Amino acid sequence: MIITFSSDKKFFKAVQQEAGHIFPDLEHKNISHYTTDKLKYLYEDSVQGIIFEKGFFPIPFQAWYDLLSLASRRIPVIVLSKDAPQVHNLNFHLHPPQLTNIRWINNASPQQVAKLLYTLLESNNTQVIKTSINKIPQYDPHIPLQILSTHGALSLIVVHPLGFQNIAKEYGTDAYSRLQSCFQDILADMWGSPGCFRKSDFLCKRSEFSNDYFIFFQPSRAANAIPAPGMIERATNRITTRIQTALWHELTLIGQEKRLPDCLTSSPSVAVGYSTGIINPCVEKEEIVDQLLNKSYTIAKIQHKRILERQREFMQSLIKTQGALKAHYQAIFSLTNLTKEMVIESHESGSIFPLKDLLFGFESLIRLQRDCVPEAVMKVAPLFVGQQSLRPDVLFNLAHESEVSLELDQACLAAALENCRELPGRLMINILPRNLYQIEKILPGKLFDNIVFEMSESEEIANFELILKVKNKLKDQRIGIAADDFGRGFTGIERILKIQPDLIKLDRSLVQNIHIDASKQAFLSGIVNAVENTDALIIAEGIELWEEAEVVQRLGVHLVQGFLLHRPSTKEKIMADLNENKDVDSVTSNLNSVA
Repeated sequence: MIITFSSDKKFFKAVQQEAGHIFPDLEHKNISHYTTDKLKYLYEDSVQGIIFEKGFFPIPFQAWYDLLSLASRRIPVIVLSKDAPQVHNLNFHLHPPQLTNIRWINNASPQQVAKLLYTLLESNNTQVIKTSINKIPQYDPHIPLQILSTHGALSLIVVHPLGFQNIAKEYGTDAYSRLQSCFQDILADMWGSPGCFRKSDFLCKRSEFSNDYFIFFQPSRAANAIPAPGMIERATNRITTRIQTALWHELTLIGQEKRLPDCLTSSPSVAVGYSTGIINPCVEKEEIVDQLLNKSYTIAKIQHKRILERQREFMQSLIKTQGALKAHYQAIFSLTNLTKEMVIESHESGSIFPLKDLLFGFESLIRLQRDCVPEAVMKVAPLFVGQQSLRPDVLFNLAHESEVSLELDQACLAAALENCRELPGRLMINILPRNLYQIEKILPGKLFDNIVFEMSESEEIANFELILKVKNKLKDQRIGIAADDFGRGFTGIERILKIQPDLIKLDRSLVQNIHIDASKQAFLSGIVNAVENTDALIIAEGIELWEEAEVVQRLGVHLVQGFLLHRPSTKEKIMADLNENKDVDSVTSNLNSVA
C-alpha cells in the first residue's frame, strides 16, 4: 500500500492512477484531509511508501521533519514542496539529515512522482535505513504531545548516562567526545533492532549538548494504547542490558576497532527509567508529558541503585569463591648488567633462566580463574560483562563502584602470599593505604621478610603520620614500602617526599616510547637525580621494547619490569624455569636488601 498526505485531491488522484500502472498489485489509499487519528496509517505493515505535501500537517516544521526522518528509516518517502531547493538550507539547530530514503521534488508531474516512488521502492528492497549519530533528531515536545493526543496515552523511556561528565573532567574533551560518539552509535544501532525498541518508535536527543535520550513508544497495533503491566519495565531492562553489553564489548576491542577512549577501563554508569500515563482533560497535555519525564528520571536513579547493589553482590561472591583469585608473578630484574643478547636468549628459550643472575624479585599480579566461578554467579550478575572482560583493572573498578575495594584488596593480599615462599628475591604486593594501616590484622602471622608493599596510586593518603608509623614498624621485620605508578593518580612528588619509600615504580606512561621522546628523557633524568640523595631504588615498569630498556638503563634507573623480559606466570612455571640446571644459589642479586 502507498499512502499520500495532500490537500490536492486531483493531483494525487492522478498519481494513484500512474502508480496503478506501475504497481498493479498494490492497494492505494488517498487521505485528503488531515486529522490527528490518520497518522496511524504510517505504521501499518502493508504501507510500502509515503508521499507527503510539505506544510500539510499543522505542526512546526522541525517536528514535521523529525516525523519524516523516522518514517524514512522504514520505507521510502517523497516530499512535494514548492521550495524544495531551499529545504536543505533551512537554519534551525538540527540541520535536516540527508537521508537517502527521502526525496524532495517540486513541479513534478503525477507520472514523475509515481516513477520516483517506484525507483525508491526498488532500491529500498525492504532494507531498514539506519541513522548515523548526527541524524538522531533532537527532542521536540510536539512528538509526545502528538502521540498523547492521538492515542490518549504515552509511554516513554529515558536513557540517562550518569558518568559522562566525569570523563570530561578527568580525561578531557577529546575522550569525552569519543565516548559521546560511541554511545550515540550504540543507540542508533539499537533503533529497530530485535529485542530493543521498534523502528517506528521515536528516539531523540534531549538537547544539542545533552547526553540524555528519550524514547517515545508508538502504541502496539496488537494491543491497547496502554502497554500491559510490566511490559515497559521489561523493555527498559532489555535496553539497559543491550547498552551495557555494547559498552563493555567496546572496552575489549583494540586498535582502530575500538571507539571508546583508552583511558576507560570500565563502562560508564548509564541509568534507564520509564513511565506511562494517560490523558486527563483536567490537566494540560504539556504538564502530563513533563510529569512522565520527571518520573522516568526518578525511576532511572532507582534502577541504577539496584544494578549497583547486584554488582556489589557479584563482587562479594567472587571475593568469597575459593580459588577464584589466583596470583601470577612477574619478574623484576637489575638493569645494571642487562644486555640485549640476554633478552634475546631468554625469548628464544621461553624461560627467564638466562636472566636469573639479574633477578631482583617478583610482583604479585592477580588473575581471575574463570573456571572456579560458579555458573550461577555469572548468570545472575547484571553486569553485562563477558567473562573475557574481567581483567584485573576491570575487577578493581567494579569493586570501587560497589564499595568493596578494601575487601577485594584483602583477598588479593591473601592470594599473593599463598604458597609463594619458594620464590627467590623480593616479593612485591599491591595494597591500598587503608589496608596497610591494619596489615597485621588482615594477615595475622602470614608476613615474612623480603616483602615489599606497593601502595596503590588509586587511593589518596589521608594520614601520612600513620603511614610513617606503619612503615617504621614493618622495617623492623625487613618489609619494605614502594610508591606504585609514580606519575599517575595520587602518586606525586609530595607523596614521595613524605613517605620516603624504599622503591619508586615509574608509571608505564613515563617510559612508553621514551627512546623517541626527548621530554620524557629529560623528566626521567631529573627524577633519577632527585632520588640519588635517598636510599630508594627506581623501577621502570611496563617496558616492552629493548630501545626503552636501553634508555632507562643509560639514565641510571636501577630495576626493570615488563613484557620485554617476563610475562606474568604461575609460581610453578617460574620455579621450573629457574631450576633448569638445579642451581638457584645466584638467583637473588645484591639489590634485594632493601632497607
